[in-house]
Amino acid sequence: MRRDNDQDPVASKQGSNVRIRRMSPADIPEVAVLEAQNFSMPWSEKGFDDALKQADNIFLVARTQDGTIAAYCGLYASTDEGEITNVAVSEKVRRQGIGVAVMEELFYRAKERGIKKIFLEVR
Repeated sequence: MRRDNDQDPVASKQGSNVRIRRMSPADIPEVAVLEAQNFSMPWSEKGFDDALKQADNIFLVARTQDGTIAAYCGLYASTDEGEITNVAVSEKVRRQGIGVAVMEELFYRAKERGIKKIFLEVR
């Protein structure tokens, strides 16, 4: 993964380029659609909006070159621990390493914030 000024990382795997960045409120409608396509009990747009308003949380999106959201993930942060909330990759771009790239970026940013343990609850 190459970082442009450590602000806007670029991930590349098997010829698929995505730009990974912090999720913004403008991303929420598209993220909510991807969420609903992947989970039987999806978060609402309000749920994502509320999560983004908490400054310590880390929510990322990966956009393809055409601007579509290919993946997203989120982490609730509390002192030196984090809990992964959701991870989803669009069915159209699976098996291209995008999920790995977005998770690696999440881990990188968590480590920068001093998070030492990350948990994932699986249903």
